[in-house]
Amino acid sequence: VGTRPGLALNDPLSQGWGWWWFSNIEFRDERVVLNASYLPAGTYEYVYALRVSVPGVYNVIPPTVREFYFPEVFGSGAGSTFTVSAAE
Repeated sequence: VGTRPGLALNDPLSQGWGWWWFSNIEFRDERVVLNASYLPAGTYEYVYALRVSVPGVYNVIPPTVREFYFPEVFGSGAGSTFTVSAAE
């Protein structure tokens, strides 16, 4: 999601192109924690599946991101709610 960085044909890696991945992923009861040693500027979408067993209205906490040693560098998104209905 987002726009691709411009590509300088003489050095594509300097424009943000290249391989990176999350170095650690933790699935917890109340959140998912992702760690990356390198994260290019931009907008990201992380998708995961949930198995819901109890009907109700649930809050989705807003996503947040911050640098470990520089917490003044951060980003966040919007939270939401979703409803799980009982099976008929």
